[in-house]
Amino acid sequence: MQPVVVPGLDPARDSSDSRTVRARRFAIITAIAWSVITLVSAAEHVLYWQRTGGLFAFGHALLVQAPGWTVWGLATLPIVWLSRRLPLAWPIRLPALAAHVAACVTTAVAFALAYTAAINAFPYRPGKGETLLRELWNHLVGWAPFLLMAYASLVGIGHALAYAERVRHEQAEKAGLETQLVE
Repeated sequence: MQPVVVPGLDPARDSSDSRTVRARRFAIITAIAWSVITLVSAAEHVLYWQRTGGLFAFGHALLVQAPGWTVWGLATLPIVWLSRRLPLAWPIRLPALAAHVAACVTTAVAFALAYTAAINAFPYRPGKGETLLRELWNHLVGWAPFLLMAYASLVGIGHALAYAERVRHEQAEKAGLETQLVE
């Protein structure tokens, strides 16, 4: 008698659960999610700053917004990995908190650098009124609430993925025990 294979519960026999398929799926979902965020951010940029809906203005806003959000797209996997490796569960462990604060600040600074570089590379209007460091600081502080929420969302996704993996493992064990009882 062959053991029963429950699709989605037996990673050893389910090809849709292979490591490469999961990695590819994660990369595609990450790219789509950050692309949508980039498009929405560019639309907000056009509506808030230029007050014109022209295609040129949207293209410019996209050029300015894309580098910063690309930083977050590239940081997604390491942040999710960190949230699974060092979860922010109660009671909070100081090493985990320190690692997450460092990762959040590093990603936020990288975002601010990319955003500031894009604004200076593709200026909408000529002229600068601030020094580069002041402009970088203003972008970091101005974007901080959104960047903190982005980081918290990625940590939440990491926790959800870890929980789903635990549930899937428990279901596979339960299915295996049920199969043994039937035999």
